[in-house]
Amino acid sequence: MSLRGRRNACILAVAAWFASMSSARAGEVTEEQRNDVRKGIQSYEQGDAQVALRLWIPVYESLDRTQRFRLAFNIARAEDKLAQESEAAFYYEEFLEGFRDVKSLDGADKARLEEEATRANSRLLALRRQLARVAFADGTYTVRMGERTFAPRQFVYLRPEMVRLVFSNEDKVLDDRSVLLHAGESRLIGPEREVRLQSSPPNLLAPTPGSIELRSGAPFPPVLLVVGAGLTAATVALPVLTYIDGSNYQQAHPLSSNVADADRNQTIQAHYASLETRHYLALSVPITLGVATGALALWYALAPRKKVVIEGAMLRF
Repeated sequence: MSLRGRRNACILAVAAWFASMSSARAGEVTEEQRNDVRKGIQSYEQGDAQVALRLWIPVYESLDRTQRFRLAFNIARAEDKLAQESEAAFYYEEFLEGFRDVKSLDGADKARLEEEATRANSRLLALRRQLARVAFADGTYTVRMGERTFAPRQFVYLRPEMVRLVFSNEDKVLDDRSVLLHAGESRLIGPEREVRLQSSPPNLLAPTPGSIELRSGAPFPPVLLVVGAGLTAATVALPVLTYIDGSNYQQAHPLSSNVADADRNQTIQAHYASLETRHYLALSVPITLGVATGALALWYALAPRKKVVIEGAMLRF
């Protein structure tokens, strides 16, 4: 299916669901929420995923699990588009968990959701190889990680790095420790306890073949070449100005053939040598920048492109 077809499928899925909510579950979803979802879809189609997220997430948080899982799929795609891998993985899992829990689906709705679930599952597997999944154990506490706060039985996806976790109950600190996370692992963490559940990401659905997209990545953004060329061109003025300065000084202070002016000639020659040195230093700036920019351009043109496999991705990003 083409990118536009996949996008329309998702939009139709969520739009049709919210349309049905107005009649099947009147009173549970407000008209304002339905409008926010529609506006979010419109913003997403226009390329503004940030605005779509600002409209969708409050609606998502106000719905129960059986209702919101469909919207989680669109939120995951928007986060994925913005390269927010941790958030995208969280919402993909929320969508898949909600999809598994739904008991009543009609034929057309079920087929559409199964197709979306296949892609979401494949994309989640790819993301989990890059991230660490941390779940918080049952208990009576809150856990703080930087500016974020979590409750027991919640989970989060994090980049592989050292994180500090502070567990507390009201004002009492129960545990304060740093944890080194590794890509692809899953951990269950609580106050004074930690369990590494597994080293490889699980498949949340039965194995199914997902669509695969390949994209090639340049070794660095091409804007660096533009900046390098611009700086090189701008600094060409430096040796020109120093050359003019030296020439003017030489014309204004000619050497004298009179022996009595030997000290004056020596002072003029010393100052001129200083101006000449400054000219060569100024000349080295655009030359160095030009060589560096040329080397970057050669690297950009000849470096092998890294192949990135995105399994079941709904978007190219």
